[in-house]
Amino acid sequence: MSHAATPTSRRTLDEWLARARTKDRYDAYDLTAAKARLLRRRDLRRKRACPVHGGENGGAAEATALMADTSSWTAPGMSTGYDIDHAWRDLQAASLIMLLSPKADRHLAAFIDCHYAHLAGARTFGCLLYLCDYTDGARFWWQFAAGAGDEAAEYCLFLNHAQHGESHDAEHWGRQLARHGFAPEELLGHRAAAPVLTDDLSDCVAEHITERDHPDLGVIPFPRTPLIRHVRELATIPTGPCGRTT
Repeated sequence: MSHAATPTSRRTLDEWLARARTKDRYDAYDLTAAKARLLRRRDLRRKRACPVHGGENGGAAEATALMADTSSWTAPGMSTGYDIDHAWRDLQAASLIMLLSPKADRHLAAFIDCHYAHLAGARTFGCLLYLCDYTDGARFWWQFAAGAGDEAAEYCLFLNHAQHGESHDAEHWGRQLARHGFAPEELLGHRAAAPVLTDDLSDCVAEHITERDHPDLGVIPFPRTPLIRHVRELATIPTGPCGRTT
């Protein structure tokens, strides 16, 4: 059965992504040094992190303390440099909020049923990929959704670029959000009430993610149907207030 949102050709997908792309402004950027800095930051965070709703030897309290210094969401209207760690923590929290939404499993199911043309589903899948360290795949699906006007995906891209120190691209998405009058609190609730990611989700979902090689876009991750059940189970994890999602 056909669906109104189903792309009829590869061109549809390419056109949506083209709208989300930004120009390469980093000709002189030292990518090797930047990756080394980010890897050091990641290793430090993982040393301090522990298992989504609890942990041994006070690990959950330690992870909560790691997030406690963030009392407000990174504002997309900023035109100066971004706090990389703040953006990383905000993207972790925002992704977890959207993944724990009661609608997350329905969004993912619609995403699969509509042959990957469901915007909220693409954004939700991107959040899951990000939390499982499939960073490139997460950015791909966020770009797909943002290219069609999904503000939550735009905010994820804004935070993702800010996290990587890509200020020009972060400002691009920040301007897009400012035009819409986007306010993170209206979508995600108060920052202080955001849940903390303290578990590695990769093991429970990796077998339900498949990859396809696109001739122009490279390797793209896609969800398998059993992933819906796992997302439904994640939504029952007692992590405290999670804000509001759409």
